Amino acid sequence: MLTIKDVKMAFKVLSDETILRILNLLNHHGEISESCIAGILKMRQPNISKHLAYLKSAGFIKNKRNGSGVYYSLSKNDFLLSLIRMSSKLKKEDNGV
Repeated sequence: MLTIKDVKMAFKVLSDETILRILNLLNHHGEISESCIAGILKMRQPNISKHLAYLKSAGFIKNKRNGSGVYYSLSKNDFLLSLIRMSSKLKKEDNGV
């Protein structure tokens, strides 16, 4: 069952543009490595790492080791998935993903 805390966290997460761009990438690609995310978003890997750690601690994403790489995907959070899909319909600004 969805709690007020879950909704509050989801909206807090979605208020950060970088996090929203990462979530949209994961929604579009399914599973993607941290280095690919950094490359696509043209951001430094340590910055991406920080955002991924935050998303993982919030339970919105999961990771899987494959050889020397770590791959990320969305968790099965129906509420968050609905919000991500809705946000992906919004007009893209600048070079945003």
